Parts: sequence; C-alpha cells; structure tokens
Amino acid sequence: MNHGNRLKHLLVMLNIKRQELAKRLNVAPSNISHYLKEHTFSESRLEKVCEAIGVTQEEFLNEDAQIHKEPESFYYSENAKIDLLEQIIKEKERLIQILLKNQKD
Repeated sequence: MNHGNRLKHLLVMLNIKRQELAKRLNVAPSNISHYLKEHTFSESRLEKVCEAIGVTQEEFLNEDAQIHKEPESFYYSENAKIDLLEQIIKEKERLIQILLKNQKD
C-alpha cells in the first residue's frame, strides 16, 4: 500500500485540508506535499498522521475500512486549542475596553 496515496484519499474522505493537517502536525504545509508523495511512512510518522486525522493505524492501513467520523471526534492539536483560547481572550479584552470606555463617557 502506498501511504501517501492513502493519506490523500483519507484527507478527501474526512474533509481535512492539507493546511489543517500541517497545523495539526505542527509542520510546514510543504511537508504535507512531501508526505503525499512518500510510498511508506516511518512508524513514528504513521502514528502522528493517524492521530492527527483521527483514525487508527489499522484503519489507515486497511484500504477497505469503513471510516465514518463525526466532526466532534476529530483530533485537534494542542496548538489549535491554544490559538482558539488566545482568540477568545483577545475578544474578551476588547469587550472589557469598550465597557470601560463607555463607563467613562
């Protein structure tokens, strides 16, 4: 089995963009292009990729596996969670500044 082709297929099937996968793996998007051309992944890369797209290694390696994932079950990297929290904090700080300004007026 060609791992790069399998990954390409799963990204389409799971509706995951290459940029999103790069973010989840904490690598440059150009690395994903390289992964998609690889015939065989190292054990470490296979493990990380599977975790990032939310499938088991068995599902990845079994081309006949029926993979149906709900959006809630997708893996989200710690970096993505941190980014989201930082956005929430910035928005709250912005709202506090607006309220403080309105109190002064």
